[in-house]
This record gives sequence, structure tokens and C-alpha cells, in this order.
Amino acid sequence: MDVHWKHYSMGSAVYLLPPVRTLIGTLVLKDSNNPRDMSVNGCDCKEGEVRLTDQSTGLRPGLHECNIGTLYDWRKVYGQVPRPEDLSHSSTSWTVDGVQWPQSATERVLSLSYGERSYLDSANYWLDKQYENVKNGLAALSKIRSTQLDVFEARFPDAAELGKDERYLLHHWVTIKKNSSSGDYELAVPVWYVVTPVVEDRWIKGWNVVRKDICPVCGKRILPEHLNEGQYKHSYDDPHHGCRESWASMTWLKEMAPATA
Repeated sequence: MDVHWKHYSMGSAVYLLPPVRTLIGTLVLKDSNNPRDMSVNGCDCKEGEVRLTDQSTGLRPGLHECNIGTLYDWRKVYGQVPRPEDLSHSSTSWTVDGVQWPQSATERVLSLSYGERSYLDSANYWLDKQYENVKNGLAALSKIRSTQLDVFEARFPDAAELGKDERYLLHHWVTIKKNSSSGDYELAVPVWYVVTPVVEDRWIKGWNVVRKDICPVCGKRILPEHLNEGQYKHSYDDPHHGCRESWASMTWLKEMAPATA
């Protein structure tokens, strides 16, 4: 079964992502009957007491559990970090944590050649201080990425850990550096916020941020005690042992830590 953005509902989704074609997620449901069928024929449910799905999986609440077969839940989102122009002009926008979302979950790309980018750097170097605004503008242009960042390891956090009305919102991206025999490269990983909707007259007017303690690398929650690496005698006791090397290069951890202290 393919799920497309035109059928996506922010009101009922567990994971809130920018509605763009550059990102793909997979949930596989097989060996199933129609989960919307509330008939009790052939199952152990009683009329009027049908067992329904809750918020503990990626499937929406209110489906008939007995008609659900093998479920491979949401695991990763992959593709490329979207550009602002990848968003539809009709996309709804909210202010979340002081910035506009889903715009905050995009990144500009300026496809300049190496020579063209060097012109910007040279012009910035030779301009006098009286052209400070121009210098700053050129410096900002020179720092814009040439190509979109790839997304390979963007893990979905566990839906079962959400409280009432809580959702996971992909607020923005951070990069992690990887090494390979062919050279160093960067990947984008998501910064998830746990949010609740602000509803007025049955419309979502915004999102309240509940916490920011989801690890971008593994998608698991970072508890305050996890920040002290020295407490673990063995690496296998550390729930974030494989994440700490990536944390070292992120400013993200400094933003998150006060929220969990």
C-alpha cells in the first residue's frame, strides 16, 4: 500500500513531517483483512466491544485490531533534506519554538560551481568596511550548501512513548560527519520535538512544545542521567554509546540539555 501526501492528516498523524516528495517513509502491513471493518464475524470480539488500535503503533487509532496481520512499523525516513521551494505554496505554516514550521525543516541550496563560489569569497575579501552589509550578504551566500543533504539514518521515535495528544514533529535537521574509504561526508539527521496541538474551533492553530529530548541519531529519548557518560562501566550499558561521537559535533545537545535537567 502506498500512502501519499494528499491523504495525510496533520490532525491524526503521529509523526509530523514537512509535506514534500524528497522524503520517504515506509510502513508495511500484510496478511491483513480490512482494518476499517468493524464486523465481529470470525474474531473473538463482541458486538459493540470491538478491540481497537491505540496510539502505540504507527497505524492510526480506531482500527479493528483483529483484522491487522503482520505490521512492520515506521522505522526510518530517508531521501534528501527538502529545499524551501519543495514546499507547496498552499502548505499550512505554524510558529513552533520561535520559527516557522515546516519551513524550519528545509535547507536552502545554491548550486554554484567552485569557481563561482570563489568569486563570492574574493569579492567579500576585497570590499571595504563601509560595505559591511554587502560583505555579510556575500559571506552568507557563500555558506549555503551546493547540494542537498542526504537522509539515510533518520529514525522514527517510538510512538508508544507518547502521552495523550502528543506527536513527534520533525522541527529541523542537524548534520553528522561520516568517514569512508572514499572520503569524509555528511548526513542529515532529524531533530524531533514532542508537541501537542493547539485546537480552536476544531482547527489546529499551532503546536505546543512539550520536550526536546529525542536523540537525532537513534531516535530514543535522552534522560538527564544519560548525559553523564562516565557512569557506565561497559559500553553495552550505555543506551547512547553509538550516538556520543555524533553528539560531540552537534550544538543540538546544548539546546536540548536544559529541557531535560
